[in-house]
Amino acid sequence: MRGRPDYPPEIADWLRDQLGLRAGTTIVDLGAGTGKFTPRLISTGAKVIAAEPVAAMLGKLSAALPQVETHAGTADSIPLPDASVDAVVCAQSFHWFSTHAALAEILRVLKPGGKLGLIWNLRDASVPWVVRLDVIVNRVRSTSFVAALSADEREKIDNEVHALIASEPLLAGKDVVTVPYETAGFYVEKLAR
Repeated sequence: MRGRPDYPPEIADWLRDQLGLRAGTTIVDLGAGTGKFTPRLISTGAKVIAAEPVAAMLGKLSAALPQVETHAGTADSIPLPDASVDAVVCAQSFHWFSTHAALAEILRVLKPGGKLGLIWNLRDASVPWVVRLDVIVNRVRSTSFVAALSADEREKIDNEVHALIASEPLLAGKDVVTVPYETAGFYVEKLAR
């Protein structure tokens, strides 16, 4: 299993209709990483500002998307003025900083009526083999746990994944398996005072 899934094109409608993104609006891609979600924001016509604390990731984003304004910053310290943005989006990142301090900082930079959008790609558990795969994935979710295993134990986990693939008629014999995902988006709006 390599890489994270991309986001469906329909997310553009959600960004426009629910968050109000379009030309003339400004959005922060908070915890932007290397910019996997950033092109979806650019496509709305909004001015995009990426905030990311990891310099190497921010460097990759800047190189790939030079039209995006970038800032080294954390969710607890967004380097922007008060009430300066129309929306903040956290795509696959909010779990890293879901604290009261981060929410207060997001609230600080949002304009009255501004929106916080939270987006996740989630494995589609309505597919039976995905549920079985999740059981195995949950066993290996912690990198430190896997790293601490003996070579024999790691091989055992690899064998479980291969056995799952071999036992599933829709997957058997495939060198590459595509895991189906659903994209979930939620938003809240800053009340105007």
